[in-house]
Amino acid sequence: MRGLYLFADFCSGTVWGLRSDGGQWAVATLADTSFQVSTFGRGEDGSVYLANLNGGVYLLSDGDPLPEVFQINAGLNDAWYNLETAGQGFLLTVFPEAKIMFLAWFTYDAERPREDVAALLGEPGHRWLTAQGPYDGDTAALNIYVSSGGVFDSAVPVVGPPVQDGTMTVTWSGCNSALLRYKISSLGIAGEIPLERIALDNVALCQSLQ
Repeated sequence: MRGLYLFADFCSGTVWGLRSDGGQWAVATLADTSFQVSTFGRGEDGSVYLANLNGGVYLLSDGDPLPEVFQINAGLNDAWYNLETAGQGFLLTVFPEAKIMFLAWFTYDAERPREDVAALLGEPGHRWLTAQGPYDGDTAALNIYVSSGGVFDSAVPVVGPPVQDGTMTVTWSGCNSALLRYKISSLGIAGEIPLERIALDNVALCQSLQ
């Protein structure tokens, strides 16, 4: 019954389950009882029970213990950041059907450029990395890529394929909390970044898709 929202008719005793399926909601009758159902509960072994207002607790479904692992879903599509590193952040997109995640990392170089180094547009220390790869459960395993050689809003010179420059994993503990661990091959460095959303608009969607 994982992923089901349970509800019942107090008068008839009918119990239904509501599930999100491909962006649509599907409802199915689970049981026809003679009870005045007042609440539901779950045991440590994953069994689901219902309570009768007139007395008694009844087994609705038995089964193996239900895992409590967070499930990556499209409700994570958002802008993420670490409060301690202002001006840096991540844009993240989950593709549920392909089980793939794409991430754009807006950051800076590992050292500040010399003061006499100038850029025609923006800040000379800015860096943009991308990462993509599969996910399972609460964790995404991504390859980090670097693109180079382009010019602002121009088709020439042609930018070649991105070059892999490390790996990262992103593990979620909730709809507004994740830990990103990275390894940058060219610099020989590794670290971790706690992440939260810049805005909370999509938290409800994320929770509904659990």
